[in-house]
Amino acid sequence: MMMREGNWLTIVWWIIGIGMHAAVDMLWTKSSVTLLLYLGLTLLIQRGLVWYRASSKYPTEIAANIASQ
Repeated sequence: MMMREGNWLTIVWWIIGIGMHAAVDMLWTKSSVTLLLYLGLTLLIQRGLVWYRASSKYPTEIAANIASQ
């Protein structure tokens, strides 16, 4: 099973990133546009990396799963 892996430093970086984007939103746009964009892009990149690692490590299992759907 492929999963994302993080530690306490990951949590610190997430808090810093969310805080920075929330501050920019409040000062600049008065909305949550950059915060939503930041969260969406980072989760999309994480999903892509997990998919890439899984597809390179388990190619036959993924092919069988796709074929069964």
